[in-house]
Amino acid sequence: MRHNSSFAGSILALASAALAAESVPAAATPPSDAVTVEKQLVSYSIQYQQLVDWAGTPDAPNDYSVNMLKNLGSITGKMPIIRVGGTTQDDTVYHAGQTDVPVYSNGNNDQGYKRPTQYIGPGFFDSYQVFPNTSYIAGLNLARQGTNSGDGSSARDSLLAIAEQSCAALGDNLHLLEMGNEPDLYVNYGRRDNPYTADEYVSEWKDAVAAVRAGPCGNAPFFANSFTGAGGAGPKPGDSFNAGQNSDNAITEVSEHNYMRAASGASLQDDLMSHPAITAKIAGHTDLMSTIASQNLPYTLGECNSLYGGGANQGLSDVLGSALWAIDFTLWAAVSNIRRLHFHQALNNPYNAWAPAASTDYPKGTLASYYGHVFTARVVGSEPDVQLANIPLADSNYEAAYAAYAGGKLARVAVVNMRQYNAGSGTRATKTYDVQVGEGFTTAKIERLQAAGSDSTTGLTLGGMEFEVGTLGVPAAAAGAPSNSVETVSVQGGVVSVTTESSEAVLITLS
Repeated sequence: MRHNSSFAGSILALASAALAAESVPAAATPPSDAVTVEKQLVSYSIQYQQLVDWAGTPDAPNDYSVNMLKNLGSITGKMPIIRVGGTTQDDTVYHAGQTDVPVYSNGNNDQGYKRPTQYIGPGFFDSYQVFPNTSYIAGLNLARQGTNSGDGSSARDSLLAIAEQSCAALGDNLHLLEMGNEPDLYVNYGRRDNPYTADEYVSEWKDAVAAVRAGPCGNAPFFANSFTGAGGAGPKPGDSFNAGQNSDNAITEVSEHNYMRAASGASLQDDLMSHPAITAKIAGHTDLMSTIASQNLPYTLGECNSLYGGGANQGLSDVLGSALWAIDFTLWAAVSNIRRLHFHQALNNPYNAWAPAASTDYPKGTLASYYGHVFTARVVGSEPDVQLANIPLADSNYEAAYAAYAGGKLARVAVVNMRQYNAGSGTRATKTYDVQVGEGFTTAKIERLQAAGSDSTTGLTLGGMEFEVGTLGVPAAAAGAPSNSVETVSVQGGVVSVTTESSEAVLITLS
């Protein structure tokens, strides 16, 4: 097992191995602020040019990726929605005659852009057929509209060809189309001159969308505007809607992007395993929801993850602490009325849920954040119309708790202990939570997300199970899992008492 203790200096000083116990009131029925959660709350975004790497092809499917998605689908009853997009969707042009490989990069920064052109042929779209019972959000290239595509044909011809192939390949599995990725950064990438205003962006976007909807994809719905909100030189979130972006009602979901911060200088405790850091980031989205409330559209995070630029290793995006962050971030987003989160995946990125193939820094295998996604899916569960509510805790800095309700009754409670403990760094503190669940329950199943420390990159288990490449992602009992990884306890006087270690999450399922 590999560990990294370079952040040991930031670990909380713990005077005692046991912290004071806390009574946690979980309402028997959904409180007034409970939110109904979507089964596909945990979904994914795959870098556009890498769809084939993640999915494979119908003749050679990536069974590992298929199983990893099916694990989540079997828990909630619905497969995650896959967004195929990212920066490379705006680098991509279509070559009808490219039949030898589905994706080819010429490595040149064509058209004065700062990024190479990616060429796709007809075979690229076969990969949309691999994941079973899966809906997709298909990316389209807005950045090159009005320019030459690099092969003598127009960028508009390329756009319409990609739209036609995408819609034909997906059929009823097309959830949405996306026109352009992070247009607020087009100036930064040299794709537009500065200033690039909201009016200019909206005019280009509506023109391209109208061409697609008038042609190959009929009245296909879109989500937009896929901004970063990170201080790019282009239009700002919300401005595009004020400029009439949805006057034609083509948009059925709002999509914005979210990363906690840049990887450089980030702290596992202060920037990821921190409930205030999470609530502060989500507050920016709830503010935007208020700004565009008149649109009456569901709000999604069409691309998100821990640290932008692919994340960071060295004990940040690829460790247990990041999995705990993913749980609290996703559940807090859900209770804040964010419908769905698409966790971005790209080869060789530390924040990935899994590596579908070997890359420079990572062998093919499961990364830590996947365990957080599975835990979150179990909180959501498979019952219809599950509602979720936050339970405030005394330590709002490093702890979080949530209650899930099914059929109008309390069904599950999740507690996330985000106090940082690095493996082998001394005594690991514990805290007991006396969860008040009320009458009517006799037993509680307790499942723990555990590892040797918050900086552990391997050895994670959830309820004593692992989801590793050795079984192609099929759940298996983990050899040497802690004896308390899953246990059934009695409910005594309407209370479930559960003790957690620092850097651990527990899921309590009531019966």
